[in-house]
Amino acid sequence: MTDVLKTGSDVICYCGACKMDINHVILAMDGTKIAKVECKTCHATHTYKGKKGIKAPKKVTRKAPSKRAEKKAQDVLEAWNDAMGGSGFDKVPYSIRSTFEVGSKIDHKKYGPGVVQNLIHPDKVEVLFKDDVRVLLHSK
Repeated sequence: MTDVLKTGSDVICYCGACKMDINHVILAMDGTKIAKVECKTCHATHTYKGKKGIKAPKKVTRKAPSKRAEKKAQDVLEAWNDAMGGSGFDKVPYSIRSTFEVGSKIDHKKYGPGVVQNLIHPDKVEVLFKDDVRVLLHSK
């Protein structure tokens, strides 16, 4: 049994808004060809584009860090060293349930020791780690 394409039928084609092959409804035909379709997910109306299929991911090549990136990394490290005060500190293990204030020194399982620099939101803090500044949740 063959499916006859007609207005109101479902067809899978590429949706530019959703960026994938997805189910559409045929809105208009031009003879035996599909002219216009509507995405059943985002309801975008566009010309029929057919299936794109899954493309192989592009090969990622890593570039050497720029001078700007190196300078930022160096600045972050210097700020971290200044904030940590050089010597050891009382480790407060990071937990999403703990509440932190500006200046609190924490120990994160993945990122290591850090210092809370800013309270962004009642449940978010900006923490300076040795390699970068990260936003973490707290008080949950």
